[in-house]
Amino acid sequence: MGNSDDPTPEAGTIRWTGTDFEGFDGTSWVSFTTTQDSRLVDIDNNKYETVTIGTQIWMAENLRVTRFNDGTPIPIVTDNADWLNTTTPAMTWFFNGEWGTDDA
Repeated sequence: MGNSDDPTPEAGTIRWTGTDFEGFDGTSWVSFTTTQDSRLVDIDNNKYETVTIGTQIWMAENLRVTRFNDGTPIPIVTDNADWLNTTTPAMTWFFNGEWGTDDA
């Protein structure tokens, strides 16, 4: 990362323009922008930051929602064998850690 003036640096190079971040995709510089009003809100009222990359808007953080949009709770699966047999939507945490702990 830097303030590269090289018009064709290595792909994956990121630079700060003074007002925005840009990434070089191997062909051209692509703008990464965020705005204060770029927040998504889920059914649990969790707010999520987004980032615009080129013309696409991406979530900048993982979902924290615990219910589907109809209010039905999302089942939590923590057993690896259960995951192998799960055929319906479900959720878990990284390494089956608890939400809000250092393990999640």
